[in-house]
Amino acid sequence: MSIVLQLLFNISISSLLFGLIAASFSLIYNVTKISHLAHGGVVLAAGYIMFWLMNLGVPLWLTVILTLLISTFLGFSLNALVYERLRKRQKISIVSSLIASIALLVLIQAVILALFKSRTKIIPLDIKSSLPLEIGGAFLTTWHLVIIGSSIIFLLALAFLLKKTKLGVAMRAVSDNEEVAEIIGINSKKIRSSAFVIGSFLAGVAGILAAVELNLDPNMGVIHAVTAFGRAVVGGIGSIPGALLGSFIIETGEHLGAWFWTSAYKQVISFILVFVFLIWRPQGILGKKQT
Repeated sequence: MSIVLQLLFNISISSLLFGLIAASFSLIYNVTKISHLAHGGVVLAAGYIMFWLMNLGVPLWLTVILTLLISTFLGFSLNALVYERLRKRQKISIVSSLIASIALLVLIQAVILALFKSRTKIIPLDIKSSLPLEIGGAFLTTWHLVIIGSSIIFLLALAFLLKKTKLGVAMRAVSDNEEVAEIIGINSKKIRSSAFVIGSFLAGVAGILAAVELNLDPNMGVIHAVTAFGRAVVGGIGSIPGALLGSFIIETGEHLGAWFWTSAYKQVISFILVFVFLIWRPQGILGKKQT
């Protein structure tokens, strides 16, 4: 019983953490129609910024604030300097934005590799190993509780923003039809920038949580990008609840596969699930079918 309960805990923790990354990716895609794979680079950059600041002796609370500010500014800058300029020169297409996003992801990883080298970095926090909660023989560390609490809070805040605020209404309007939104007085450029600001802030939150939980490696930017894209595809790309649902489905498949088979093939299971949905239900579970 304790093994099953521990497995459920592990699935829930991973689902919420990667669901936060996928939800922020989906927000950006939903508003801008850009497959922002460099989002994975922003997540990775947040982790390394935290590591760098902590090594400088900056207090943890200030480290967290500065990390979130810098990662938010990074995402905002990528949009302003690259994607918006592509829109000015030509009507940005799926292919051109995808190529630009991949190039940005590679660039971010290269800069991180040059600055921090290839050795895995560990962020030492005492709360990572403390065990404050035991339920039926299954354990949750303090950091796991932080991941669960933070992910739920920010996902609920995102849902509230989209459903109950003027900015959220404007984002949904731009997502549905940008030209009509412009006609009724919504500045679509500002709304796209807002989507990148919010999405990158959430990427910073996820980056901090993932850095402590999974440690840091320069190649993890690609993993975070594929993770976000895959879970968004399964749940329905552009759907915030779908991103969380897709994350839960893939994490369940990966953990069950690791339990009954081997953990070496977790990524294989993830890709198989994504391919299945791309072939038989390309719009995902909660996504809208394209007509």
